[in-house]
Order: sequence, then C-alpha cells, then structure tokens
Amino acid sequence: MRNRARARRIKMILMDVDGTLTDGTLAVLPDGEEIKAYNVKDGLGVLLAQLIDLKLGIITGKRSQGLVRRAERLKIAELHQGVIDKKPVFDDILKRHGLAPEEAAYIGDDIGDLEVMAAAGLAAAVADAHKLVKKQATTSASSPAAGGPSGSSSISSSTPRGRATSSRPGSNASSIEKSDRRQGRFSWRSTRTFSANTTSGGSSTRT
Repeated sequence: MRNRARARRIKMILMDVDGTLTDGTLAVLPDGEEIKAYNVKDGLGVLLAQLIDLKLGIITGKRSQGLVRRAERLKIAELHQGVIDKKPVFDDILKRHGLAPEEAAYIGDDIGDLEVMAAAGLAAAVADAHKLVKKQATTSASSPAAGGPSGSSSISSSTPRGRATSSRPGSNASSIEKSDRRQGRFSWRSTRTFSANTTSGGSSTRT
C-alpha cells in the first residue's frame, strides 16, 4: 500500500520523545534532573494534526517532568513515560480509542520503537534514526530529530489526508487553506515541504 493511501486511514499519531521530538541530547542537573530541548516548530505539527481531528500520544522510555508540562501545553492527553516494552501500551491505547493498528501512525528513532513501528499502519523515522528503524519505516524524514515539525517534520510526515504544499521562507506558517479543510486535508506555508512520502518541515510559529 502506498504511503498516501496508508496516511488517509490514520486517526492517531503516537511518537517517541528522545531522538524524535528532541535531538537526543540530555543535560543533567546536580540534583539528577534531566533537561531536554524541544524545538518550538514541533508544536506547529501538533497543532496542524489537531486541526484535522487527529489524536496524538507519546510513548517514551524515560521520565521527565518537563515532558509532562510540554504535553499539557500541547494538549496531548496520552502521555506514557517509563515504558520499556512499548507494544502493550500501543495496543492498550488503540483499544481504548476503538482504533485498529492500521489507523495509527508511529514516529520513532531507535530499536525500542521497532515492534510498534511494525504494527502501526504508518511508521515514520527521523533522518538520523537507527538503520534498523529506517528499514522498518514506511516513510523517513529528511531532517534530523527536532530539526523542525514530528521533530515537527516527523509529525507532519505522518499526518494524513493530503500533503503540505511547497513554500518559500517568510510565508505565513499558520495558513490553512479552506479548500483543503473541506476535503479533510491541510496545507501550510513554511520553509520546507512535507508530505506522506516526502519529508520535512518548519515554521516560524512558536508553540
């Protein structure tokens, strides 16, 4: 099945965090708290997905209070931290939302994501993902993790029902065309282009 056909069936996007929504770098404070940097451009990818009624969720092996705040701000209700075996959590999320595996997309970067990616209807990998993850993925980003949107480029790559249009720097990042919304698709102006089978993305919107 082609990526665009897969994407049109997607109703939920689930994703990893470290190496996917971040570049994988951790700063450790004296008290042991780990600090992660998130690209604001990922927030746009989340917003665009929510505007076309996609559900969003996070499944990550680490725990972070900062991530709790980030998820709250982006209104991502399905936040699952400290998960080593991600597949049972993936299955539980789909069951609670009444979704089939082919209606879910998953974005990851490392071997801990492989089992979920194999089960998901659409599997996306960031550009600097592990080689086995890239092999499993049905689509891959052209930008590294958190290089902006899901990072936002990763989210956008998995977003169904159409594609983001090509654009020029300096355009309005929040422009969503009415004709695309009527058809269940979205379009935005950014400095890069992303679709179900090409990747990338950025914007100037701070989210």
